[in-house]
Amino acid sequence: MPTDGKDRGRCRALLRPIGPVAGWLGVKGLCMPEIFLEAAAALIQTGRAQDALTVCEELLRRTSSLLPKMPLLWKNARKGTKESPHYPPWVSATYLLQGQAWVQLGVPKQAISEFSRCLELLFRVTPKDKEQGPASNCEQVCTSDEALQQLQAAALISRGLEWVASGQDTKALQDFLLSVQVCPGNGDASFHLLQTLRRLDRRDEATALWRRLEAQTKLPQENATWSLPLYLETCLSWIRPPDRETLLEEYRTFLLEPCDL
Repeated sequence: MPTDGKDRGRCRALLRPIGPVAGWLGVKGLCMPEIFLEAAAALIQTGRAQDALTVCEELLRRTSSLLPKMPLLWKNARKGTKESPHYPPWVSATYLLQGQAWVQLGVPKQAISEFSRCLELLFRVTPKDKEQGPASNCEQVCTSDEALQQLQAAALISRGLEWVASGQDTKALQDFLLSVQVCPGNGDASFHLLQTLRRLDRRDEATALWRRLEAQTKLPQENATWSLPLYLETCLSWIRPPDRETLLEEYRTFLLEPCDL
């Protein structure tokens, strides 16, 4: 959906600073970056990807003074430096949303780049050490183990789906495998992995995974004891596969087909 300058101006107005930047990150117990991530996710949901990019870019720009410089980050990552600079998890989430915006705009190369940047930060930058002092309100909301795992899975699945769309199933397989490893509780990753194994005709591995998924569907479902940020829930909904029972039934039919010798 096309947007005009007035719409983009409204998006920038949403991110008008509230006092010092450091205070803006957590005003009266609120996680301000998370609020704007939710706004960006809502814009993508309604087809306004360009406005979502504006929100994300402005968020990063207005908080850049609090963040380590990117050249230092990549330099330490290449050297394998143990003392990596701290990066708040919402920074990774911003790149994840930018990737989803580029997906909607039909620019897969840029989308993959943003998902990769998100993953670089998630996997190579260490979380804030407790000795550095208490985490901010924003970090307390966003840094639960489950939230970080789901964020990693969301970025890996999102990038994997872009590889699938471009016909690069082998690369997609790597991302789906890793997403299953880093976040075993994300069932969507396993279903994307099953579909990819089937396309690659890796029948034995696909069958083993299918049997495991079949068994899991027969177990009583436990209610989650954790909650995720709304923007992350929204991202996960975009990469959810179709009806799982239908996928399992389709694979059951596939098993009955004769194998080519």
